Amino acid sequence: MNSSLKKFGLALMVLVTCVFIYESGKKKPLSWIETYDNRDKNPYGLYILDQELETLLAQDSIWHFTTAVYDFLNEKQYDTLQPVNLIVLEDKNYDLDQYTAAYLKEFIAAGNTAVILQSDFNNAFLEAFGLHRIQEYSSIENKEEFSTVLELTNNQVSKQKFSIRAKSFSRGFELADSLKNQLDVLGYKTVGDTLKQVNLVRYREEKGHLILGLDPIILTNYYLLRSNNHLYAEGVFSYLPEQKTYMYGSSADKAVESRSLLRFIFANRELKWAWYFFLFGLIVFTLFTAKRKQRIIPIIKPLKNTTVQFTKTVSNLYIQSKDYSDLIDKSIIYTLEKIRRKYYLDTAVLDETFVEHFHLKSNKDKQDILAFVQFVTNFRRGGQPAVEADLVQLNRLTEKILD
Repeated sequence: MNSSLKKFGLALMVLVTCVFIYESGKKKPLSWIETYDNRDKNPYGLYILDQELETLLAQDSIWHFTTAVYDFLNEKQYDTLQPVNLIVLEDKNYDLDQYTAAYLKEFIAAGNTAVILQSDFNNAFLEAFGLHRIQEYSSIENKEEFSTVLELTNNQVSKQKFSIRAKSFSRGFELADSLKNQLDVLGYKTVGDTLKQVNLVRYREEKGHLILGLDPIILTNYYLLRSNNHLYAEGVFSYLPEQKTYMYGSSADKAVESRSLLRFIFANRELKWAWYFFLFGLIVFTLFTAKRKQRIIPIIKPLKNTTVQFTKTVSNLYIQSKDYSDLIDKSIIYTLEKIRRKYYLDTAVLDETFVEHFHLKSNKDKQDILAFVQFVTNFRRGGQPAVEADLVQLNRLTEKILD
């Protein structure tokens, strides 16, 4: 390796080392996006809830599903032999509409229980359960962030109040008079200092219940670790009976683990950039090396004709074995085969007709053909082993009738 390549390699190593040291010293910034993802340890992920939900519901496991809620209910992708629970947190497919509401009514009428917490709901979906959204509050001037206090109506569940802060207007529920006998208010929220509205209700349909709630943000990592907010989660999920539970939403979106050999490198930002620098340096090195060096032209040796050597080897084997009868038999077979292919004659019966046709097509001496036919006939009839003189005689006869 010449000096220029050594310098280039050294410079590349120094650059990669500096980038690695710089990036490793930086703290990964927090993402304040409301992902509602069970793998997300950022403030607005659901990692803590996902880890503690089985203990909270006193169950061995929670059955997760990632299909749309509409398909889950329509296709009955749940256990229909016994009552089950359904949890939906922030449905990002936005398929909660009047059609989903119809299947949801059928679901809870069969004795099942559902809990759905959303930041916002479709009007048609809410109207199916006798609810309406309260419009935005124009009296609140600070639209960037404001305080909201949540509380549960059942003092046996919890008497405490829970505080959150949001960056968007909070909307509550308004109960329709026609279905008030099927609705129970389970919780309120107070926006600012004076505005109080319903944010958690229970809809009863025959044997089952549906709990609809707002402000699912209180179930995220940030708020579950603050103050006593974990008691709110316990209070909401305490309405679920002890039965098989299915969970949907971003928290149920279990990503398939990558099987790539480089998954560890791409999972770390510093190693990923170091890998990119390595590939870039390898490409540059290859391009410069290809220009400076002439590709070696390989020497292709011609194929050897080993037909003669093979023939000699086989002949020596037969000569050493002195099996002249086998040699004569094979020679007759090959000679007749050549006559069939070249002159299109039937060699099954070697009679006068064969001799005449062969004589006319090959223009060979008729006596030589008769001598060959007579030798073949005598050899096939005779029971005596052949000798070397017989093989020599057959060879001479064959040379006279074949070119």
